[in-house]
Amino acid sequence: MKKLFALTAGAVLLFSLTACSPREPSEQQPQSQQEEVKITRGVYNEDRTVFTNDSTGMRIELPEGWYACTDDEVAAALMPSVTGGELAEWGEEEFKRETVIPDTVILDPNTNNNLIIQYENLAAENATDITDEFYLENVKSQLAAMDYEYTYEEIDDLVLSGKSYNAVKASIDMGGAMVEQLMRYTRHGDYMICIVYSSFDGSGTDRILDCFK
Repeated sequence: MKKLFALTAGAVLLFSLTACSPREPSEQQPQSQQEEVKITRGVYNEDRTVFTNDSTGMRIELPEGWYACTDDEVAAALMPSVTGGELAEWGEEEFKRETVIPDTVILDPNTNNNLIIQYENLAAENATDITDEFYLENVKSQLAAMDYEYTYEEIDDLVLSGKSYNAVKASIDMGGAMVEQLMRYTRHGDYMICIVYSSFDGSGTDRILDCFK
C-alpha cells in the first residue's frame, strides 16, 4: 500500500507537468531529421539493480534498497488503461501512436522517494516545432496553475549519462507534507524525455544524480 501511494503521488504530479500547453512555433531541427530518431523502453539486468536504455543512452544504478517496479506496477501507476503485459509488448506502432510512453519507475519503499521516466510523443501531439526551452516554460506555467502551494528554482542544465537536460527544482506543499522534485527534460527526436525525481523524506534531490552513469 505504501508503495502504491508513492507511485500515485509521483504520477499525478508528472502527468500535470508533461502535458504541454498551447505552443508557439520555433526553430528546431528539420522534422525529417527528427523522425530518424527512435525510442524504446529500457531494460534491467538479471537482479534488477541496473537500468539501461540504449535508445536514449541512459544508464541508472539503483541505490541500495531501492525497488524497480514491474511492468504491472508501472502501468497501474502511469497508464491504467493498459495492463503490464500489454505495456511490455509495445513496439514501434504504439510508440508512434501514444502521446505518453511510460518507461520505468524506481522507488525507495522506506521513504516513498521515487524516480519516474517517461516520454512525451511530440509528433502525436503536432508539437514537433517546440524547443526544450519553450517546453520548460510550459512546465513552469503548469506548476503555477496547480492547486498545491509550491516554490521553484531554475538550476543549470544537468548532464545525465552524457546527455544534457533542462532542469527545474520545485518544493511543493501537499497537504502539509513538503515534497521536493527535480524535473529534467530534453528533446530526443520527436520525443521529449521526461525524468522526475520526488523526495518525500526531506533528503533533497541532488543525491539521485549520482545514480546516472
